[in-house]
Amino acid sequence: MIRIVDPLHSTTELQCYGIRMERVTMEAVDMPRPGQWSHSSHHQAVRLHYDCRSRAGTSAAYLAPIDVQRWQMNSCASAIGCWIHAEPCGHWLRIAIVNGDGTERSLDLTSPKGMNWHGWRCVTADLPFALEEPAYVRHIYIVETDMADKNVGYVDIRDLFTISGHESEDLRGPEWSDYDPKPGTTVYASALVVSLRVLDHQSGVQPESIEMRINNQWLDHHYDGVTGLVHAPVAALVSGEYHILVQAHDCAGNPANPPAEWAFTVELGPDQKAPIMRVMMPLDGTVTRSLRPRIALRIEDSHSGVDENSIRIELNGCLVIHRYQDDTACYTPSETLNAESEYFVKVEASDLAGNRSELTWTFQTGAVIPQPSSDKAFEITIIGDGGYLNSALQVNVCDLQLQAHIARIQNESSELLLYTGDIVECDTLDNYKLAVQRMENFRLPYVMTIGNHEIAGTNQRTHYQQAFGETNFVLDYANLTIIGVDTAAGHISASDRSQWSWLADMMDQAAGQHIVILMHTPPDESDACGYDHQTGHGFMDEGEAQRLYALLAQAKVQRAVGEMLVLCGDFHAYMYKKVDNVHYLITGGGGKQTHVPPESGGFYHYIQLCVDEERVCWKVVPLLERIRCDYASTTLIIKRGQTVQVTATGEFVTQGLMAMAMPIMPPLHYTWSSSNLQVVRVTASGFVIGVREGRAVATLSCGGCTLCIDIKVISDDDCDTGHRVHTNKE
Repeated sequence: MIRIVDPLHSTTELQCYGIRMERVTMEAVDMPRPGQWSHSSHHQAVRLHYDCRSRAGTSAAYLAPIDVQRWQMNSCASAIGCWIHAEPCGHWLRIAIVNGDGTERSLDLTSPKGMNWHGWRCVTADLPFALEEPAYVRHIYIVETDMADKNVGYVDIRDLFTISGHESEDLRGPEWSDYDPKPGTTVYASALVVSLRVLDHQSGVQPESIEMRINNQWLDHHYDGVTGLVHAPVAALVSGEYHILVQAHDCAGNPANPPAEWAFTVELGPDQKAPIMRVMMPLDGTVTRSLRPRIALRIEDSHSGVDENSIRIELNGCLVIHRYQDDTACYTPSETLNAESEYFVKVEASDLAGNRSELTWTFQTGAVIPQPSSDKAFEITIIGDGGYLNSALQVNVCDLQLQAHIARIQNESSELLLYTGDIVECDTLDNYKLAVQRMENFRLPYVMTIGNHEIAGTNQRTHYQQAFGETNFVLDYANLTIIGVDTAAGHISASDRSQWSWLADMMDQAAGQHIVILMHTPPDESDACGYDHQTGHGFMDEGEAQRLYALLAQAKVQRAVGEMLVLCGDFHAYMYKKVDNVHYLITGGGGKQTHVPPESGGFYHYIQLCVDEERVCWKVVPLLERIRCDYASTTLIIKRGQTVQVTATGEFVTQGLMAMAMPIMPPLHYTWSSSNLQVVRVTASGFVIGVREGRAVATLSCGGCTLCIDIKVISDDDCDTGHRVHTNKE
């Protein structure tokens, strides 16, 4: 069922504002109603004007109610949407929802750079969580991070609405994917098949509506209604550029908006172009984070193909043994490179037609990451998904949460920090400058993995490498081999498919007794009992997840000794499971709003990894503000020989976000102690045992806080009363 939250036919009771905008204004305008829309009859819209030219960093224009809770949502809503009239601008449209528990979530109404249509379009976002009233929409906003796409323009917005239950009304046209030949590529044949996929998951694609043209000439095409594949054979092509246009409607009459348009080039002459080479890591002029970086570059030739035997990689003039797979040549040093030294890379390659290409670049290695003071026992801190640093914000509660973590971590005995990704809100140079400062605040040597927010808005890794070094690395740390994997684009293959063979090689060659794989996105968000949280995180690709499980299971079998751990973030919670003797830990509690309730793991935390000569274990450390005793009475008097369990609740640091509390129990790390074991003993789970008459203090320590309980042990015939329970921070 569709319910109109606000028809948006007037600017009354609305406001607009911007971040890094020259100007943001609004006005009510007359606009024709979308043809397939029957839930309102007005012919108006709110036009949001913006101008973000010449403003570096993340720019955003917001439309919001003056009364912050005016756009109320009912708890049964499963999706939120509105109608947008726009011209292609390449911006990103989002909406912010505040749930009844106070947590705020931003949802995508389009993908980044997804505002690419003409005219009216219905945009929606599924709610990946259950609503608790009072829930409301805080604002609708347009985002742009890429300086090249910043412009002056406007969009028209009408009819903010929610969808409850299963909505049978089809409001969106078909979607396109899988263009072939790929846009912008060159084809070296006079005959080929032009194809793409068109799908509509509601009313379905109307087959008779599909029209396909090449350079404005009609093409006879074939359509598979099961797979959605549209294809047309094309012959007798000559050298030149070819433009493809495909249009279609669904059975409800909604057009595919925008139509599918792309171009490719045909070259029929002999291959006279050398292979194309592009550095992946370490980028030219950057400083590595580790001394065993993965040196990698793409080598492609779509005409005659790359002659693999011609590839030569030299490092400071020395020929190195490399692997070439999935159009990627790479080399990872088996021994550490010299620290704080410049390295010169030279790569030569030819195609099968004999055209030769050469590429050179330099990078510098970073400082030595010190080994632990004792390789017999040491600790490492693991944290991620905190900060979400945004230079456009004056107050950032996610950053305040991360800084609170940092203050606690500085008191730990850690000698290394592992960060599981998402330190910035999106990819801008100013955001990364803040991120470098924040990571230095830990006062620990660190390595990190790249997260999806590190490439948000650009899908580029340049700023990340300039700030934090290469995205793939190997660090031998005491008896650990730590391997950094890039999953920023959603999973391994989407980020760089050549990582699969590289990861297998690095695990096979690992010198450490234990292997730690550091990557942002977990394979899935199913817990140890098989419950899938379904918040939209993890690989979101069953085949990709199973491929990782299988690869690591095989590697674990081949390594009879030692543990194998996979450390991830992305899912804002703590979760642990063991699959085929491989440990999978998700630690995404660094400060961003959690994705699930505390009892399901959604609490602010970091992990202390404890390593000795034989084993690896860990402690889950919550970010607590205080501990309160659950005991009903203000006194605790027990008799000699009596056992009483004391329970307590931890209240979290939230920096003004919705209050969070949970019982002090596993998986949280906590300890109990007694000031006088001759009078009172306390078990690890909080059972207080009266040993003999007298007084003692039982102390519970957890998450940087303590709870002290004064206990008096009396004899059977003693009825003394008067006792106190008090708490304090450490």
